[in-house]
Amino acid sequence: MKQILFAIGVVLFASIGYAADATQVDTNSLSKVERLRKATGGFVMDRRDAEGQVVFLNLQKSVDTKVLAEEAVALERDCMLFVKVANADNFAAADYAKVKKDLGAKVLIVVEEKGSPFPLLVAPEQMFAVIDVSALRGDAPDVPVLARRVKKEMVRAMAMTFGTGYAVMGGGTLAPALSLTELDELPLGVLSMETSSVIQRLAVERFGFKLFKRTVYVNALKEGWAPPPKGKYQQDLWDQYHAMPTEPITIPPEKSPIK
Repeated sequence: MKQILFAIGVVLFASIGYAADATQVDTNSLSKVERLRKATGGFVMDRRDAEGQVVFLNLQKSVDTKVLAEEAVALERDCMLFVKVANADNFAAADYAKVKKDLGAKVLIVVEEKGSPFPLLVAPEQMFAVIDVSALRGDAPDVPVLARRVKKEMVRAMAMTFGTGYAVMGGGTLAPALSLTELDELPLGVLSMETSSVIQRLAVERFGFKLFKRTVYVNALKEGWAPPPKGKYQQDLWDQYHAMPTEPITIPPEKSPIK
């Protein structure tokens, strides 16, 4: 029952949050969900109190850094914690603790190209993993296919570094892939509730992260930290809260007590 209620909540979040940029139409024709989007501006992430960072250290050249950055943004959204990509020319595994400290990373995942036959090696107790792109180029894939493989291994590396295993429900990016063909068949998209919830729980309980908080855009405006507006609904709310008064402000005179 809890899983069903959670699933319903996720669906509502997706329908509200991802459509904050919807085009405004006649209010009378809006659905209940759309009216809620219009009134709240959709969901935004409050990062002010979040702590801890996952860093993908990019050492390879076969896949554009932008590809890694795109997946980092998706993982940040799904897991509600800081995820970034950093570039470097070299890295020695013996120095991983120093590199983590220099990058401000609680979790370090190296993306390299050193000819290893293993596409992914994970050391969860050390909060460390290595993705070797060489192992993903074995059948000479074209650029888009290789990019998707690297993105999938980023998801798998991050999830498994946090201590998750193969997804019990199957059919997702965390399903077993015993060959490149099987890896290609796995979907790439929003993390399953099973995976993201485990990552979030372990991030807080075992690794000392503090997660983002979800709130609606109108609350962010009231609290004074709202990000620049995206889309019509957020822009309308932004303009409303930052508008100059249209009528003169009058202060009634103080009435003196009658002596």
